[in-house]
Amino acid sequence: HGVTGIIQKPASPHGYYMATYSDGRFIFYGRSDRDVRSAMIGIIGDEPKYFKYGVNEERALQSIFHEIRHNTVGSYNYTERNPLRYVCESVHELVSLYDYPRFIENIGGKAMFHEKLLQAPAYGEFVGGIRSLLNKYKVDERRFVEKLKMLEDTSPRVSYSDIVQAMYDVNPKYIDRFDVGDELEDMFKTLTDDYVKRNNQ
Repeated sequence: HGVTGIIQKPASPHGYYMATYSDGRFIFYGRSDRDVRSAMIGIIGDEPKYFKYGVNEERALQSIFHEIRHNTVGSYNYTERNPLRYVCESVHELVSLYDYPRFIENIGGKAMFHEKLLQAPAYGEFVGGIRSLLNKYKVDERRFVEKLKMLEDTSPRVSYSDIVQAMYDVNPKYIDRFDVGDELEDMFKTLTDDYVKRNNQ
């Protein structure tokens, strides 16, 4: 779409840092716009003496890359109460976390805090849920994300069966697709209920 608008808002009551309408409009909450500007200053190398490129600035670039990818692949159009919304966001965040260093290189910088950000994802409880299943069933995370990236590049909607299939493709020895599918769906329903209640949505 290209960038069609930047909307600045106060800190989100739901904890959002950035968002997008997937039509070229980006929303910056709280200090996120300042973090992006600081990151760009750091990359350009014309920073004032008091400035230091840090993990907050790199998180800002990873976050904006997350939102850019939403604009690239399109909107999934699920409501806040639909667990599939968080399935899509979790996969999208994992793909963005592994890909953002290349984005930073393309704009002239270098990712300095990649390993740290991999351990502190957005949608943390949902990404953590997926990671717990990957660990349980001995599925390599990087290969799993590569499988889902190929899928997400063609469609913004990722289903439970897509996640299970990606797990199976990486390590078929340990995966009973019916059992894992039920486990995954139950987990996301529980996590979504807790998330919605906590954020009064």
